[in-house]
Amino acid sequence: MEWLQVMVQSTIVMTFIGCVFSYFILRPLNVSIQKLDKSVEKLGERSQMMDLRLVKVEESTKSAHHRIDHLEESITERR
Repeated sequence: MEWLQVMVQSTIVMTFIGCVFSYFILRPLNVSIQKLDKSVEKLGERSQMMDLRLVKVEESTKSAHHRIDHLEESITERR
């Protein structure tokens, strides 16, 4: 019977320690992980937007070079 009391008391203490650990350690970690996940998601969205902008700039640059080359050819032909 005495071992049963020790087991019950041990279980109560372990449960209390588990709850304290969960509340003061795991809960803040979970909140931090969720915030970090949102930040990473926003960073991914920004990266995609930057990729799209970079593609547009490259296309615009190619077009500008084409126009410049055409103008240079026109000027050379007139000389």
